[in-house]
Amino acid sequence: MDFDNKNHELLRQGLDLLREGLTPFVERELRGVYGEAWEQEARNALNTPSHTSIHWDSQALLNVIDRLWREVFRRKLERKHRSWVIEAVNLRHDLCHEKKPTFSDRETERGLDTIEWLLMAVSAPESQGVSSLKAAITTKRSTHSEPIRLKRLFKVTDARQEAPPPRMSRTNAVVIGNVPPSTEWNGECYANFSSDQGSRVWADAIQYGFLSGGGRAWYNRTLRSLQIGERVWVNIASYGYVGVGVVTRRAEPHSNFKVKASDGRLIPVLDAQLRGSYGRHLADNPDRCEYFVSMQWLQTVPLERAVHEPGFFGNQNTVCRPTTAKWRFTVEQLKQKFPDYASV
Repeated sequence: MDFDNKNHELLRQGLDLLREGLTPFVERELRGVYGEAWEQEARNALNTPSHTSIHWDSQALLNVIDRLWREVFRRKLERKHRSWVIEAVNLRHDLCHEKKPTFSDRETERGLDTIEWLLMAVSAPESQGVSSLKAAITTKRSTHSEPIRLKRLFKVTDARQEAPPPRMSRTNAVVIGNVPPSTEWNGECYANFSSDQGSRVWADAIQYGFLSGGGRAWYNRTLRSLQIGERVWVNIASYGYVGVGVVTRRAEPHSNFKVKASDGRLIPVLDAQLRGSYGRHLADNPDRCEYFVSMQWLQTVPLERAVHEPGFFGNQNTVCRPTTAKWRFTVEQLKQKFPDYASV
């Protein structure tokens, strides 16, 4: 594959990752504003006939964000994010309609940067995939660099002279190259307890001792990675951290998971007096149904007392094991807010 075609393919893969990462975010935000009418509002924004289903490609997702910015998306995104949306729209137009026959390495990197930043803005795990695509450009460049540049490299005696300059944020020129690097995992797990549209209710999780996730295979897959004995800090988007607990039983589909009723009997979780819906309409879909993890709560707070401070870690994954300095900082702060975290 020649270099031009390679760059085209990298950008196409980047747009595929953008579609995968933006879809759950866009649908969730539309539901949050329009409720059951969200699909029709999306069709209206896209000028799609009401009798047709929505085809979420990257163009449709970006156009919905742009066209419903004021009504929906400015609640969660900043003005700079909208500029990235418009830039991504132009990138896709140039790529898919062959408006640009070639993309230089620099143009490809810039396009992938925009995609990566958008995915990071919505805490989509697909951003990590874009980082891999960018690495492919670096590899290609180092393999096929010009002879004159190779001669220059061989003359360097101090490795620091060839260190790349700190990467600058395009929007505010803040040096982010000197941010503390990723560290070893601190042994603490992060969980995102999504409670959109009453699908899950934190009071249920406290009362019956569980975490849950579902709706897409990706969400229950990360939940299923939890091991017995792992400690988990629970965050609820738009509120903050609400509790910490230890896993006592690994994830099971709703059909196998039982909780203790008020009379002491063990009953199927969906037969309990739950406040949330927990994906009952997906109960027969093994890939998308709700999965539950049994938890021993060490300390919890109600939603109105959730703990949130500037600089705290957040992520859309149902469960993850972060290795960033921000996660270490967050956990150390949370240990002060939840002093019973070690009371096992």
